Amino acid sequence: MGPGQRPGKTQRRGPGAGLMVAIGIAGLALGVIIGVIVTAGQQADANQAISDAQNIQAGIDEQRAEIEADRAQVDKQRDEVAKREQALGDREAQVKEQEAALKQQQEQQQQQEQQQQQEEQEQENDGNGNGNPGTVFYWNCDAVRAAGAAPLPNTEPGYLPHLDRNNNGIACEDGE
Repeated sequence: MGPGQRPGKTQRRGPGAGLMVAIGIAGLALGVIIGVIVTAGQQADANQAISDAQNIQAGIDEQRAEIEADRAQVDKQRDEVAKREQALGDREAQVKEQEAALKQQQEQQQQQEQQQQQEEQEQENDGNGNGNPGTVFYWNCDAVRAAGAAPLPNTEPGYLPHLDRNNNGIACEDGE
């Protein structure tokens, strides 16, 4: 007991002290409630952020899958283009070979024709053929040139005065 207290008597408190305790408890309860509400709000915000992040990740995964599908398609098309280029190269080589063979065949044919023409001309000029060298006849200078006989001197078979316009003894000269 303290110095001014009486034994057997309890100390009485005034109505203000209980009210203060009640206000303190109420304040504490209100603080806890506000803390729970704030925590719940933050938890909801965190849950929303997690949900948003998951949605974004799902979108990224979808885009990644689309990119992979597009890449696979591009690779397939690239392979197809490479095969077509190879086939085109093979065809070009075949065409070049065929062109070379055709050119060689044409050259051989031209050579054969030239040989045949030379043989025919030799037969005509030798007099051993059906014709006589004196019986060659040209209608005009175009025929002389076509036969390869221009210019045609008056000493050659086939010379006719009507083909020599300037009467110099050479028929079907340039300009005639």
